[in-house]
Amino acid sequence: MKAEIKGGASFSYLDIDLEPDDTIIAESDAMSSMHPDIDLTAKFNGSFIKGLLKKFLGGESLFVSHFANHTDKALHMTLVQPTPGEIRVINLNDEEYF
Repeated sequence: MKAEIKGGASFSYLDIDLEPDDTIIAESDAMSSMHPDIDLTAKFNGSFIKGLLKKFLGGESLFVSHFANHTDKALHMTLVQPTPGEIRVINLNDEEYF
Protein backbone atom coordinates (compact mmCIF):
# COMPACT_ATOMS: atom_id res chain seq x y z
CA MET A 1 0.00 0.00 0.00
CA LYS A 2 1.20 3.46 -0.85
CA ALA A 3 -0.34 6.38 1.07
CA GLU A 4 0.45 10.06 0.61
CA ILE A 5 -0.83 12.96 2.71
CA LYS A 6 -1.97 15.85 0.51
CA GLY A 7 -3.74 19.17 0.97
CA GLY A 8 -3.02 21.97 3.39
CA ALA A 9 -2.49 21.76 7.12
CA SER A 10 -6.17 22.53 7.77
CA PHE A 11 -7.70 20.27 5.11
CA SER A 12 -5.44 17.24 4.74
CA TYR A 13 -6.50 14.09 2.92
CA LEU A 14 -4.94 10.73 2.07
CA ASP A 15 -4.37 9.47 -1.46
CA ILE A 16 -4.02 5.70 -1.22
CA ASP A 17 -3.04 3.04 -3.75
CA LEU A 18 -4.18 -0.34 -2.45
CA GLU A 19 -2.01 -3.13 -3.80
CA PRO A 20 -3.55 -6.56 -4.50
CA ASP A 21 -4.74 -8.27 -1.27
CA ASP A 22 -4.28 -5.06 0.79
CA THR A 23 -6.96 -3.99 3.27
CA ILE A 24 -7.35 -0.69 5.10
CA ILE A 25 -9.69 0.14 8.00
CA ALA A 26 -11.18 3.63 8.30
CA GLU A 27 -13.98 5.46 10.09
CA SER A 28 -17.34 5.00 8.42
CA ASP A 29 -17.48 8.56 7.04
CA ALA A 30 -13.86 8.86 5.86
CA MET A 31 -14.11 7.65 2.23
CA SER A 32 -14.22 10.49 -0.28
CA SER A 33 -13.66 8.50 -3.49
CA MET A 34 -12.64 4.99 -4.46
CA HIS A 35 -12.18 2.78 -7.49
CA PRO A 36 -15.37 0.75 -8.14
CA ASP A 37 -13.47 -2.57 -7.82
CA ILE A 38 -12.51 -1.94 -4.18
CA ASP A 39 -14.64 -4.07 -1.82
CA LEU A 40 -16.24 -2.15 1.05
CA THR A 41 -17.46 -3.95 4.17
CA ALA A 42 -18.94 -2.20 7.21
CA LYS A 43 -18.32 -3.91 10.56
CA PHE A 44 -18.98 -3.10 14.21
CA ASN A 45 -16.18 -1.17 15.91
CA GLY A 46 -15.38 -4.13 18.18
CA SER A 47 -18.26 -6.23 19.48
CA PHE A 48 -21.81 -4.86 19.66
CA ILE A 49 -21.51 -3.79 23.31
CA LYS A 50 -17.98 -2.39 22.91
CA GLY A 51 -19.10 -0.55 19.75
CA LEU A 52 -22.02 1.05 21.61
CA LEU A 53 -19.76 2.08 24.50
CA LYS A 54 -17.21 3.61 22.10
CA LYS A 55 -20.03 5.43 20.29
CA PHE A 56 -21.70 6.94 23.35
CA LEU A 57 -18.77 7.37 25.75
CA GLY A 58 -15.89 8.05 23.37
CA GLY A 59 -17.61 9.71 20.44
CA GLU A 60 -16.28 7.11 17.99
CA SER A 61 -18.19 5.59 15.10
CA LEU A 62 -20.39 2.56 15.75
CA PHE A 63 -19.19 1.06 12.46
CA VAL A 64 -15.82 1.03 10.72
CA SER A 65 -15.24 0.46 7.02
CA HIS A 66 -12.89 -2.22 5.66
CA PHE A 67 -11.65 -1.46 2.14
CA ALA A 68 -10.04 -4.44 0.39
CA ASN A 69 -8.42 -4.91 -3.01
CA HIS A 70 -9.15 -8.43 -4.28
CA THR A 71 -7.97 -7.74 -7.83
CA ASP A 72 -4.54 -8.25 -9.41
CA LYS A 73 -3.75 -4.53 -9.87
CA ALA A 74 -3.32 -1.48 -7.63
CA LEU A 75 -6.52 0.50 -7.05
CA HIS A 76 -6.84 4.14 -5.94
CA MET A 77 -8.95 5.66 -3.16
CA THR A 78 -9.09 8.90 -1.16
CA LEU A 79 -9.80 9.26 2.57
CA VAL A 80 -10.73 12.53 4.29
CA GLN A 81 -11.55 13.58 7.82
CA PRO A 82 -14.93 15.01 8.86
CA THR A 83 -13.51 18.13 10.52
CA PRO A 84 -10.72 20.49 9.45
CA GLY A 85 -7.30 19.55 10.73
CA GLU A 86 -3.96 18.04 9.86
CA ILE A 87 -3.33 14.36 9.16
CA ARG A 88 -0.08 12.90 10.49
CA VAL A 89 1.63 9.52 10.39
CA ILE A 90 2.51 7.64 13.58
CA ASN A 91 4.79 4.59 13.36
CA LEU A 92 4.06 2.03 16.05
CA ASN A 93 5.33 -1.58 16.14
CA ASP A 94 6.30 -1.51 12.45
CA GLU A 95 2.82 -0.28 11.43
CA GLU A 96 1.71 3.14 10.22
CA TYR A 97 -1.35 4.89 11.65
CA PHE A 98 -2.73 8.03 10.01
